[in-house]
Amino acid sequence: MKTNTSLSFVRFNGAKTMIAREMSAAELALFERGEELGYAAVEIDVAWRDALRACKLPSDRKVLRAGFVSAFMAAARATLKAANNKFDYMARQYAPASTSRKAKATAETRGRKAKAEAVVSKLSEKDVASRLTAALAYIAKAQQDHAGDGEMLETLGELAAILGGKTK
Repeated sequence: MKTNTSLSFVRFNGAKTMIAREMSAAELALFERGEELGYAAVEIDVAWRDALRACKLPSDRKVLRAGFVSAFMAAARATLKAANNKFDYMARQYAPASTSRKAKATAETRGRKAKAEAVVSKLSEKDVASRLTAALAYIAKAQQDHAGDGEMLETLGELAAILGGKTK
């Protein structure tokens, strides 16, 4: 990819903008290397995702691992263990959620909202009735304890009416 050699940046310094100086040859070389790394990162990301998606069976993944390990050991002069660890790391990083057993398991249990809704939806009518009865008994006891406090008695009476199914 061809870049503009007379590249300059606009820096934002608080509310003021100023034109930055032109990049030196070394800075331009670093900028171009950064662009190359950015494109390479995207290509690697896509390649890993496609390769892992293509693995339909555990034996497919073993074959993919064997190819990666042999090339990585030769290129990086790494040990077998280091190459296997690198494959495991990259596979975890780029595994599509549809093929990851761990991702599937955590997706079902992730988040407090999902857990709370699951608990509420599993309550039977008998459980709801017993909980309402316990709440009304607690309110009646609290009304006895706060007999002199008119404001508290009114609040407890409204709560009892709501739990009993009566509305104003």
